[in-house]
Amino acid sequence: MINPSCLKLHDKIAEGAFGKVYKGIYIKGDEEETEVAIKVLKVFSPTQAEEFMKECIFTKKFDHPNVLSLIGVSQIKEEGIPLMVLPYMCNGDVKSFLQSKRGDAVEVVKFPEGISNDLLTKICLDIAKGMEYLSSLRYVHRDLAARNCMLDDNLVAKVSDFGLTRDTYISDYYKLDHCALLPVKWLAPEALLDKKFTMKTDVWSFGITCWEVFTLGLQPYPTVSSSEMLKYLKSGGVPDQPPLSSDKMYIIMTSCWNLIPEERSTFTQLVEKINQKIQ
Repeated sequence: MINPSCLKLHDKIAEGAFGKVYKGIYIKGDEEETEVAIKVLKVFSPTQAEEFMKECIFTKKFDHPNVLSLIGVSQIKEEGIPLMVLPYMCNGDVKSFLQSKRGDAVEVVKFPEGISNDLLTKICLDIAKGMEYLSSLRYVHRDLAARNCMLDDNLVAKVSDFGLTRDTYISDYYKLDHCALLPVKWLAPEALLDKKFTMKTDVWSFGITCWEVFTLGLQPYPTVSSSEMLKYLKSGGVPDQPPLSSDKMYIIMTSCWNLIPEERSTFTQLVEKINQKIQ
């Protein structure tokens, strides 16, 4: 727990239907100040508070350089609304960062200034390492995507699920039948069909995330409607090779998209494959 008096809220970074994220300062002992991101629930209810605390409990045990860690929890004094305190990632989420480099281009066929094959490959490797760590804890992410990975000041990618991306990137989610909003174009067929999520469905999503990285944040399957995704995937449809991706990197992506879950690469294998590509 962090004493509310040790926190200062500054500019608002993001806002969604259920919460806001602020840039802020965490004042530790001896007046040491640390830049942080502070997630605040807009409306306090027992159900929301329970979900919020579940998220905190899950994340407090994470300790890996490629996973965004929880600094602590606090609350707004007067109202008792809970706050989540996280490291401040000055380059934001991977999707927004890459889209800013792409500009208005629909497809990028050469690397723009400040972007290189090495950087994009390193971002994918960072995410693979973070997911390898989470899978070692038997943690299933369920919503791995470029929007849910953050970049620090050194462009080190960190897997996260603490943002307001379901609100901020609402177009990335689709409601199937009477289900909750789902990131349909990032999901494996079995997740779409049976709402079954495993580490193997995370692997499928990782392949889509790498595709996002090498398209500088394009939407997957732009010509396929969300309602037709399951039919398209069952017929063997996969995203085309991005112009910026090497053949080797695209093979790594496709190794995530086997219709048989057991035949997909593991995150340990993916880390090894991407490392070999770098070397």
